[in-house]
Amino acid sequence: MAHRSENIVLVAWMLSLISSLAVLFIGEVLGQIPCSLCWFQRAFMFPLAIVLGLGVWWRDTGLSWRQSAQSLPYGTSEYFMV
Repeated sequence: MAHRSENIVLVAWMLSLISSLAVLFIGEVLGQIPCSLCWFQRAFMFPLAIVLGLGVWWRDTGLSWRQSAQSLPYGTSEYFMV
């Protein structure tokens, strides 16, 4: 069961890393300015890439889930505010 949770954390880290890099590319390279609600989503997405990456590196799935679960509601609340 521990191997499965490590895979889930790895997939979550890859998704957060890809989305963070894509947002940086769109904002910095293409020059598109995000809306005000997108800033809130970015504020909680960028730390997820770091926290989940450390969880993968240290093979500590419990820590990464606890830390990412705290920022998940705030990062996804943008979709419910529109």
